[in-house]
Amino acid sequence: MPGPAMFLGDFNLEPDSPEYEMLVGEQDPKYGRLNRLDGLIDCWIASGHETDASDGITCDDDGRGLRIDYCFLPPDLADRVTAMRVGTDAQGSDHQPIYIDF
Repeated sequence: MPGPAMFLGDFNLEPDSPEYEMLVGEQDPKYGRLNRLDGLIDCWIASGHETDASDGITCDDDGRGLRIDYCFLPPDLADRVTAMRVGTDAQGSDHQPIYIDF
């Protein structure tokens, strides 16, 4: 099997979309996110942020902030994440860069 890998970029999906749930597991009303052992972890959540945190906005779509840029990790890498932030000062695109500390 290949070693651990990171999947990051513009996924064009939001945290409440069915595609997001397919990647990270379904949301249970009582127990929260049900991550699978063979699934992926949203690095934003692994670094201690809430799913809908406004500081996680990476794209501006007609004045509406969206969180559509992600880093997904397997559980063994997600345990090593110490911080993640969005570079709000970048001006080169309608997407903001994301920074991850391990």
